[in-house]
Amino acid sequence: MTDKNLTEKRSSRVQVLEAIHALFEQEMEITCSTIVRHTGLKTVTVNDCIKELKERDEIWCPERGVYRPCQRHEPSEPVSVTVMPTGHVKWEKGDAVMAFTPHEWRTQVAPLAAGASAQTAVIEHTHQTMQLLEQVRKLQRRVDALQVKLSADPAQMELLGV
Repeated sequence: MTDKNLTEKRSSRVQVLEAIHALFEQEMEITCSTIVRHTGLKTVTVNDCIKELKERDEIWCPERGVYRPCQRHEPSEPVSVTVMPTGHVKWEKGDAVMAFTPHEWRTQVAPLAAGASAQTAVIEHTHQTMQLLEQVRKLQRRVDALQVKLSADPAQMELLGV
């Protein structure tokens, strides 16, 4: 079955909830417009789904227009990594301590950490890109408004050399 057929069989509410979870995992700000971009659904449909999901207590709204899934995580514990002069590594999380040989650390743990680091970098890059995109959109709206004003007054256009 193709992705398109699978998408058509899932309800809009399920698509919106899955989008909210996916965006939350990517640490993105979850708004109606980001859900619309993520799902391709119409804004009216997304708004209706959000209202229904809030009534079902599947999502909540920490501030106006921003949404979060209702999953509750247990509080994080302190984590520390200590690299010994011999190359051995001790990893502590709460009361649990794990000791790794240099070979275990290098061949089994470090590649996983590198993947997580890359994912973190992608998330941060996406946040910065979205902020820049919003700034560009605001500037484009200002430029468009100025062009409309200038086109209404041809004398000013001549002065500016446009």
